[in-house]
Amino acid sequence: QRRAGDGETGEGRMERAPQGSSQGVSEAGESVGPALEPSPSLSAWISDASGPGYASNFFVDDAGKRREGDDGGSPPEVGPNTTPAGPAGEVPDDATKQDADLDPYLIPKACEAALEGHAKAVSSLAVDRSGSRVLTGANDGQVHIYDFAGMKKDMRAFRKVSPTDGGHHVSALSWSPSGDCFLAVTTSAQASVFDRDGRSLGQTVRGDMYLMDVRKTKGHTAGLTCGQWHPTDRDACVTSSEDGTLRVWDVESLVQKTVIKPSLGKPGRVSATSCAFNDTGSLVAGGMMDGTIQLWSAAGKAAAKTGKPGAKLPAWKLKVQEKQRWSYNSRPGQTARGAHGEGSEITGLCFSGDGHTLFSRGADETFKVWDLRKFGNPVKSFEG
Repeated sequence: QRRAGDGETGEGRMERAPQGSSQGVSEAGESVGPALEPSPSLSAWISDASGPGYASNFFVDDAGKRREGDDGGSPPEVGPNTTPAGPAGEVPDDATKQDADLDPYLIPKACEAALEGHAKAVSSLAVDRSGSRVLTGANDGQVHIYDFAGMKKDMRAFRKVSPTDGGHHVSALSWSPSGDCFLAVTTSAQASVFDRDGRSLGQTVRGDMYLMDVRKTKGHTAGLTCGQWHPTDRDACVTSSEDGTLRVWDVESLVQKTVIKPSLGKPGRVSATSCAFNDTGSLVAGGMMDGTIQLWSAAGKAAAKTGKPGAKLPAWKLKVQEKQRWSYNSRPGQTARGAHGEGSEITGLCFSGDGHTLFSRGADETFKVWDLRKFGNPVKSFEG
């Protein structure tokens, strides 16, 4: 609809454009230009939120449809963007200049959100399974908790917590499978557990740094590098450390259940830089500072083959385990030495949901895809 002036009398009348037409029509039947114009406020909002390229594409495309008499009933085609032609089949000059700045696949950038607040670089991120809460950790030693369901327009975190008092960097964050608590791993030797609202539930035990045998320590003796909650067991999580071990923890009592000592190619201590469970929690993967990737069965070597408990242990071993109250594993089921080059640390590990694919990232600026059924060589490698 448009309001047409009556000339000398100054009276106004409402004229309705014919259905299917996008032009306003005067009393004499002449076309007076587009009947619908984009709202200036909407145009400005999209320009501010997504850049002038996306806003221009939105309105140029819409205007192009109206010039061609399209009613807009059919959905847009999916694929690279093409600049709409003008009435004579020619591309407008302004549209040609804007075409270089447009996103070719029309990703809705207006839906992006910037979560700000950390004073230093963000080093970790975790989203709960419901998608309603997000955790961010940074080198400033803080963890910010965002609640999308109750977030205001300022998009600030509703709670900020510091896992340690020493200002240690946050290395990893992981939600429990039930989503009621999360694990915060920092560069200190102790991991922290918080409930969903950021209240502290405790820390893992720190080991005796003066004991040379890592099998006998109650916890990590050096700074942590990574950690992940068990994907199905709420009472278990795994951490890796610069002391060269991976440890599986009982989250309920915050004591360790298993100490995993990776197999080394030569004598010495090599830091464990990353760790991960597979989707079922039956495998644990560990990445080392020397570029090695190793896999262990979470159920134990004997149980993994037969599905039954392992062989009966000698009496002296049972006494040691009864005193220590944790098991020890030093034999990996699979090993890929030099997975990311000699001396190139593994900075990230992740299993796919198919059960036999592993992704790894290294300090040599490569990302590799591995098939656990043929673990010798990567299936694909990406550089840069």
